Amino acid sequence: MTGAAVLPVLLGWGTLVGLDLVSFPQGLLSRPLVAATVAGALLGDLEAGLRVGLVLELFALDVLPIGASRYPDFGPGTVAATVLAAGRSWSEGLGPAVLLGLVLAMVGGRSIDVVRRINGRAVRQSEASLLSGDVRAVTRLQWLGLTTDAARSLGLTLLGLLAVVGYRLVPAPAALARTMGLLVVAGGVVAGLHGVSRRSAGWRWIVLGLGLGGGIAWLA
Repeated sequence: MTGAAVLPVLLGWGTLVGLDLVSFPQGLLSRPLVAATVAGALLGDLEAGLRVGLVLELFALDVLPIGASRYPDFGPGTVAATVLAAGRSWSEGLGPAVLLGLVLAMVGGRSIDVVRRINGRAVRQSEASLLSGDVRAVTRLQWLGLTTDAARSLGLTLLGLLAVVGYRLVPAPAALARTMGLLVVAGGVVAGLHGVSRRSAGWRWIVLGLGLGGGIAWLA
């Protein structure tokens, strides 16, 4: 798919992967590797989707979305990152795309807190109806949660696509883009290793990732 026809599909896909993280259907569509691969296929650049998805998946391995803990939402940001990388070589697009995906993942994590507060306030306001066993009140709250999360996910996807437009107007120099690509790959490897090992000294892994990426960039 190309041109304006792919835009609503990408927005829909970004919204779905955002919903998948918590609300529905929780089918692992929000994993970066899945979200980016589908986005890449929609854009006609499957390789770009696989590259972006693989690196962001390494960072996502270091995240444990448990209970009410704060965690990033990689889904919508990964879709936008794939759009940025599509049609570019890895040296031109991978670094800026992954950095965009990471920033949007952090923003997405904050937006989840907003949705939680909205849902919590709605539950408190409906407390009397819930205690009385009103099924309609439960249904209303369920739909409120879904629609609020859908609006959040759509907004994140739109924000990411706007950032892509801005980057295309003012792209990073080729040398800087290449260095960014090497750094994010090195950082992703370290994050993935840390996620697997779950060692307590997380700051050491950060230092190791920066050192490894800087060394690779210097050698390149």
